[in-house]
Amino acid sequence: MMTYALTVQFWGDLICPVCPVRHAMLKAGVAQFPHRESIEIVYRSSRLRPGIPPHRVNSYLKQKCGAEADIASILGQVEQGAEAGLTYKMANTLAGDTMDAHRVVHFAKSRGLQM
Repeated sequence: MMTYALTVQFWGDLICPVCPVRHAMLKAGVAQFPHRESIEIVYRSSRLRPGIPPHRVNSYLKQKCGAEADIASILGQVEQGAEAGLTYKMANTLAGDTMDAHRVVHFAKSRGLQM
């Protein structure tokens, strides 16, 4: 078992539009670090909206953001995603509680199938 000098815990929700951008930034930063082999990244689950039934993202954004400034902020996050090589297709996408999705990820990890 390898001993790491630094352990970074990356907390995220599978449905979070910002998490993949931040993950890409973290990976790029670690890749540039001269002692990258001494860094361990541990992935942790976090649920943004526990207990929320499935709903369309479009209607949720209209309800939550209302103000144009908030919508512009979300669009900025989408642009950051594009810069990180990610494509967001949020039109007609469903959102809600991600507990079951996290269960699948943890099951895959227990089988050695996660990053």
